[in-house]
Amino acid sequence: GDKPPSTAVGRATAVADRVDTLAGCFHLGLKPKGSADPLGLRRAAVGLLAILLEAGVRVQLPDLLSEGAHPAGEDLIGFVVARLRAVMMERYPTDIVDAVLACGDRDAVALEGRAAAMAALATTPAYEPLKQTFKRLANITRDHHTPSYKADAFVEDAETALHIALTQSRQAAHALLDGGDFGAALRVLSALQGPVDRLFLEVMVMDDDLEVRANRLGLLTAIGAEVHKIADFKHLS
Repeated sequence: GDKPPSTAVGRATAVADRVDTLAGCFHLGLKPKGSADPLGLRRAAVGLLAILLEAGVRVQLPDLLSEGAHPAGEDLIGFVVARLRAVMMERYPTDIVDAVLACGDRDAVALEGRAAAMAALATTPAYEPLKQTFKRLANITRDHHTPSYKADAFVEDAETALHIALTQSRQAAHALLDGGDFGAALRVLSALQGPVDRLFLEVMVMDDDLEVRANRLGLLTAIGAEVHKIADFKHLS
């Protein structure tokens, strides 16, 4: 609950202190067990995250935790990410937190931005229909892992329309994600809902022709890959 350092030097020193404490203790096998935490490692991790979030410092946690004398192991990274999950759950619904953590990014500031964008969308009437569409998309492509397809092989107008919509939105979404504007990126990708719904209505995705089926699943998987950069909608309740 303390106020984070307000100067760059103060932040750097505080971050270095916590990274050194966490990495050193984990290297020596001094990990918290159960509720016991005599060395205050949970407090150190939460303090580290508070500094990053307050100052808006964009850094991948595995990279940061590996800056000390001891390389960060998966146990330490998982420990800090678990603390981040707890911090975010104080501000956002659990399913939204888990959905954004599942995107694979480990930048605390970026994950916070994703959660804020998802939580803002959740207050609108558009959220439930969008959630159902993208969850359906994730379910139908769960066993298809290749986001590639041949646009010239489409035979239905709905397929071509969805391909065009994806092509138009992908570049804009990438630029917004790179700039940290997750709310705007989510709005751009949300525009794919209509074309996806049309495809589900007009086209049999699981066609008897295996090549046709694979091409359609590739298109949907490509869309799912873009949405997954913000959140994994399968985690939403």
